[in-house]
Amino acid sequence: MTLVAPSHEGLVILTWTFTGACIVFSIGRYIIRYKKVGRFCLDDVAHAVALLGLVGFVGTYVQIFPYIFQLCDYLDGKPFKKSGPDYQTVLQLRVAVAILFWLCIYGVKFAFLFLYRMLFVVSNRSRNGKIWWSIAGFTSITFFVCVFGTLTMCGPVRYVADSAHCDSVRSGRDSLTVIEYTTTLHIVSDLIIMAFPLFVLKDLRIKKRQNVGLSCLFCLATLIVIFDVLRTAFAVIPSEHGAVIILATTCDILEASVAVIVSSLPVYGTLLVSNRPQIAKGPHWPSNSRQKMLESSTIIKKSADQDPEYDTARLESDI
Repeated sequence: MTLVAPSHEGLVILTWTFTGACIVFSIGRYIIRYKKVGRFCLDDVAHAVALLGLVGFVGTYVQIFPYIFQLCDYLDGKPFKKSGPDYQTVLQLRVAVAILFWLCIYGVKFAFLFLYRMLFVVSNRSRNGKIWWSIAGFTSITFFVCVFGTLTMCGPVRYVADSAHCDSVRSGRDSLTVIEYTTTLHIVSDLIIMAFPLFVLKDLRIKKRQNVGLSCLFCLATLIVIFDVLRTAFAVIPSEHGAVIILATTCDILEASVAVIVSSLPVYGTLLVSNRPQIAKGPHWPSNSRQKMLESSTIIKKSADQDPEYDTARLESDI
């Protein structure tokens, strides 16, 4: 079977096109959030970390594209043409790429976690609060494990960018082991984060439109998992075709970019809900109306946390 991979120019265009889309979606996210709420929240901070991680990730990655395509040409039997940075620099850039990748991905994870905390957690001692802290703790641990794994792909940390150790057979086995367990932790944490809102809302009578929104978000998050599985498969399955390396690189770019775009979408969902009252800012709203909205938001979270039979449609009509 012949594998089709993008050319060098095509991959560069794809990379910056998706990065530009992420920036546009993120700017729109912040504009909508500020107009709707009048301030930024912790999920916005986490999303900013993810976006900065993405920009650093792709900006560093494109610098080693020449070396990647040079290696692919060599594997495909084409004449070896040296271009791009030297091998030692490539190893150093590779480490930076991997760490920035995890920073981007886990920034997205925490953006969703902080969003879920605002929506579903009343207090740290509540059922949802305890579950949320457990998930946040597990996600934090997996982040540090993934970063540590990146630093030990060539053996002990002191050999992180040592060409002699990174080219050894043992280092190759260590690298595959690191890729396998970091991918496993990454996917498990994704599935747990995706399952949290479904667990909270499973017994609530919510509107069909809200169910559709959650389903679409779940499908998009599943797409990230698919890219991660493909990226890992291309990395660990032995192959003599250079196209496999290029396809693994493409999955890297798409996974990080799609993750940042998906992180922006929940805020855009507020534009589709025109019949819900909003917490307005400014002196033109009476203070008692603003207080009522704050109290109503608290009631929603308490109902989801304490009473699984609470009718959210009835609550919306009461507000």
